[in-house]
Amino acid sequence: MKNKFLSFKSIFFRLFLTFLLIMIPFEATGLILFTWTKNTMQKEIEDTSALKLRYLKGHLETEISDLSGQLERLANMNLFSQFSLNNSSYSASEYYTSLLEQFDLIKHYPVNYGLITNVTIYYQNLNKSLTAKKGWIPVISDQYDSLITIFKDSYHPIKRYNNQILLGTMYPFNMQFTTSKPFYLITMTLSERYIVDYLSSTNIEYDTIVYDHTYHTSINSSSIQKEDNPYEVYYPLLEQQLLSKASDSTTTSFKKDSYYIIAEYSPYLNCSFVQFIPIDQLLYLPRQMSVYLFIFTLLSIIGIIAYTITSIILINRPISTILGGFHSIESGNFDVSLPTMHTSKEFDYLIRGFNKMAVRLSLSIDQMYKYEIYSKKMELKQLQMQINPHFLYNTYFILHRMISTEDMESAKELSAHMGHYFQYITRNKNDMEILEKEWAHAVNYLEIQSIRYSMRIKIETGALPEEYHSLEVPRLILQPLLENALEHGLKQKSEQGIVTLDCKADDKLLTIEVSDNGESIDEEAIDHLKNLLDRPISPEAETTALINIHKRLRLVYGDMGGITFIKNSPTGLIVRLNIPLGINPSNRNNLSNTP
Repeated sequence: MKNKFLSFKSIFFRLFLTFLLIMIPFEATGLILFTWTKNTMQKEIEDTSALKLRYLKGHLETEISDLSGQLERLANMNLFSQFSLNNSSYSASEYYTSLLEQFDLIKHYPVNYGLITNVTIYYQNLNKSLTAKKGWIPVISDQYDSLITIFKDSYHPIKRYNNQILLGTMYPFNMQFTTSKPFYLITMTLSERYIVDYLSSTNIEYDTIVYDHTYHTSINSSSIQKEDNPYEVYYPLLEQQLLSKASDSTTTSFKKDSYYIIAEYSPYLNCSFVQFIPIDQLLYLPRQMSVYLFIFTLLSIIGIIAYTITSIILINRPISTILGGFHSIESGNFDVSLPTMHTSKEFDYLIRGFNKMAVRLSLSIDQMYKYEIYSKKMELKQLQMQINPHFLYNTYFILHRMISTEDMESAKELSAHMGHYFQYITRNKNDMEILEKEWAHAVNYLEIQSIRYSMRIKIETGALPEEYHSLEVPRLILQPLLENALEHGLKQKSEQGIVTLDCKADDKLLTIEVSDNGESIDEEAIDHLKNLLDRPISPEAETTALINIHKRLRLVYGDMGGITFIKNSPTGLIVRLNIPLGINPSNRNNLSNTP
């Protein structure tokens, strides 16, 4: 049984919906506050970290740019160019005096700049170098060629060679764009320790790295172990994220695994300054708030469950019981008796009143039902008696004429049809008959009429599909339709008249059609016929037979059964007899069993 108590219009449902509508704003407010807090904190952390990274990037760019400028000025000094070009003509005293002056000049850089650990001058024609740490030392030719290749291949200032971070320049400067070797090369070795300490002091809270996109290496803050760097797996993704961005933006941020990653890209250095913020730290406060939101939601759910259980016990069960009783009566079960609930005096009073009402209603409906069935059967008997048998007289005259003219074969055929005809119409035991026999009777009737009107009317009959042979229908519903077509439709036809009996069906309705090609009929006349169907039976009315059939079908099948009229093409009328499928007439009216 469908529980209508839970329908939208029920009191219980509306009370439950009201309670939910009160709770939803609180839950929604908590959810909005949680989302806003999380997004705000994430935005603040992102902005703060981006600002720090931007400052770190700018500071390091400034220092390296300043050192690159000093390198160029150093390389352009006459002291180095004269020594490189003319050292072979120097005396021993001039040679070593020039080296001492060069050494005194470069040895102060590691002292004055924390970012520099060494300055080296490579002389190509001497295969030697002068360093601020080791002085005058020999240089392998391959090492000099490798350094020249490194500084020629990239426009970014920072180079890596033998695990060293280098800045460098060559003289002459235009040698960078030719295949010729420069006269000398000056490099500054940068301190990785200095960068590590700077990263650690500037960003204490989160791990920070400087990732070099040229050499795919990184300098990490002191909190990251170089041998076990957990962030190396993100380097390919970092390159993809940064290098795919538009040129007017150097900041990017994205989530990956358990980190929120913020990066600031330096086109000048081709490096990224990156911070890895653990998601747990980022969402610490929102998660604390989510605990309170969960507790509040849990309490709300417990309240809803308690309210629901209480409502079911005190309201839902008694009302569901009463509604179930009404549903039983609605389904035709008038013997229903509801048990007493003992939940409240009010519901017990309603249940007792319902049981008394059901008993009285059962008695009243039983009496009304028997009276209605009896009235319908009497009316049906009266309608059947009104069928006009005048064609029988004419048929007997035809049979007499055949015998008189000794046309014995035709008389034999006609008498056989008449025997079948009388056998059917006099068998009045049941008011219902299977359609196969009713159809056979209609065809037999048409055979009689074809003999009678053989000179001016042609009879056409279709086949009744086998699946409708056993369909129960009221008796003698087809003959009056055929009689109407012959006597009224083709009354003025002196030749080439046609009467057709056929049927068609769909899933819900079987339609039997009787058509003629008589005189043209206009829409006004068809409307008049339709109006006559709904009027009381009148013996003197011209369409009495059709009205009788329509009345009988409505009594048996309801509004879906009956007769309809349509205009035939090119002339004449089509009368359709509609029989609903899926309706058992014997169960509907029980006409044959009424005393």
